[in-house]
Amino acid sequence: MKTKRYTRFSQVLSAITLAVIFSANVFAASFTDVPNEHPYYQSISFLESWKVIEGYEDGTYKPEVLINRAEFLKIVLESINVQLDNSTPTQFTDVDEAAWYAPYLRKAKAEGWIQGYQDGSFKPAQNINKVEALKILGEVQKWDRLT
Repeated sequence: MKTKRYTRFSQVLSAITLAVIFSANVFAASFTDVPNEHPYYQSISFLESWKVIEGYEDGTYKPEVLINRAEFLKIVLESINVQLDNSTPTQFTDVDEAAWYAPYLRKAKAEGWIQGYQDGSFKPAQNINKVEALKILGEVQKWDRLT
């Protein structure tokens, strides 16, 4: 039997894949800088309707900006609606524990979904690449690995 968490994740997984992983530019529904005709409009509308993405305070989404590692992790964890960790230190050398993304990193690290780099950093502002994004998705979804 599928859990609520699994079902919700499954519903947004294809939207995330289309809108984030395989596209350098991501668009959303009600943002002032996003055209309705864009091929990913429906996917982003879906993510926005589930409150997985929010955009910027000025009402824009800035579709020309690539997504970074912290932003991607937030999208994935918001899509599965997990309880975040607001107190355990991440222990990443380059993470401000008061940053907006810290609770997402705490939860993902505690669950074993992320490990960071060998130097002890996470590099939250670094643009995420497809391999990193797929690894995070695979860890969260518990995909079977080929051995």
